[in-house]
Amino acid sequence: MDVKSYARMANETPWQSGKTLSECITHMLRTEVATDVTFVVEDSKVKAHKFILISRSPTFEAMFCGPMSEQENQMSGQKDIPMTDVSKETFNAFLRYMYTDTIDINIDNVADILRVADKYLVDILKQKCYDFIEEHLAPDNVCYMRERCHSFPNDKLLADCQRVEEESASDVLKSAGFAYLCKGCVHELIASDYLAVDEEVVYEAVTRWAEAECGRQKVAVTDENRRMCLGDLIYHVRFPVMNAEYFCSHVFQQSVLSNDELVEIHRYIHSQGQLNPSQVTVVHQDGGVSGSHSHITHKECCSHSHITHKECCCSIQSNHDKSSKKCDHMDEINQSNLKQGIDAEEHHQSGRICGFGCNYRVGYRKGRYTLATRQKSTNCVIGTKIIVVSEHFQTTSRVYLHGITTPFRADQIIVSVNGEVVRSEVAGDNPTKVLFRKVIPINPCENNVIKVDVNNEVNVIMPTFTKVLKFDNVNINFSDDCNGYVSGLLLSK
Repeated sequence: MDVKSYARMANETPWQSGKTLSECITHMLRTEVATDVTFVVEDSKVKAHKFILISRSPTFEAMFCGPMSEQENQMSGQKDIPMTDVSKETFNAFLRYMYTDTIDINIDNVADILRVADKYLVDILKQKCYDFIEEHLAPDNVCYMRERCHSFPNDKLLADCQRVEEESASDVLKSAGFAYLCKGCVHELIASDYLAVDEEVVYEAVTRWAEAECGRQKVAVTDENRRMCLGDLIYHVRFPVMNAEYFCSHVFQQSVLSNDELVEIHRYIHSQGQLNPSQVTVVHQDGGVSGSHSHITHKECCSHSHITHKECCCSIQSNHDKSSKKCDHMDEINQSNLKQGIDAEEHHQSGRICGFGCNYRVGYRKGRYTLATRQKSTNCVIGTKIIVVSEHFQTTSRVYLHGITTPFRADQIIVSVNGEVVRSEVAGDNPTKVLFRKVIPINPCENNVIKVDVNNEVNVIMPTFTKVLKFDNVNINFSDDCNGYVSGLLLSK
């Protein structure tokens, strides 16, 4: 009997009949027809065909066809190949892709698939994973993806995570996934200078993380245990630049910070307003009187002193407001007490810390910004005795405002945006680039006003600028009566 007759007797309708190449080899994988290699994954055996694997992967080619492959097999005496660094589900999905070029990628498995594709040098599958991540990575899942970077160090994946974290810092810190990060990932995230977010959001995020960590360590959720779980993470919350009212109404009411730390931060805020701490008289519990905040405990400051908690809060807020008008002058006064770490390009001050022996940073988070300049025409006039300048503009999409460029120096002006005074400073070596110490979200289709109060009457040359500024596919339209004193905006998306 010839082979053809035998085949017809074995199966009147051959399984190959009517199937495409892809369907045939998928059938062979599923039914294990003529398999010649066996993998052991999670105590289960998965069979495959060397021919397919070699044709798709340089790693498998080296494994099965390299000069050492036969010798290694003989020495080890193993016919099966153990796969200890991948789950059965992921490996089966990977094998199906090798046979069929199709795979179901989702946010839960993309990191694992990317890892195995990288190990076996399947570049097309790696690119599929990168494309999926770029399209689907979002604030509500970026923490999960960042955590997966531990098991699979990948520069591009980490860079994508950092991009989302910087662009949507507030949403990321408020996401449910933040509470499940490991301590190392929390540190990397909250230590960044490029988070466009207020410190209140950072503080609430780390305390929520600490609560979850208490649960993981099976200890009671108390302020003391939160602090124990946080450890050095707490030093990356920049309490000295936190909103003073929030600091008093929330942080001061808790015991996450020690009494000494609360006093030191309180002293720093007062120093920014040029208030001498020794001028504050406090009566201690034992009846003694002290003129130094270094001897004031939390309870003494808030409950057993001539200064009530409300008065303390008002004092901080008052001096916080004063400092907004004197920030540049006070920076010079406190220079000897501040350790500076300034990036000349983007002027972030991650290294500045409170100068009273306290480890908390006072540098503002600046975020990453791009200078978008309005085009200038040839016409210009000389402005005389300039006192107040206002510019009105609208955007076609949401952007974040980090500062402005203007003919005035930062020490000549007080800037307000939409009615709120913002602290500002010179960005790097350019005296006309004024960087805000708070990143301001600009919503689309709303009227926004930048007001510049000039400290002294000055004469400047006033160029004429176009009314439209373009930034990363966003149009920013200035009103017709804008005079051009705001020549550019420092923006991010």
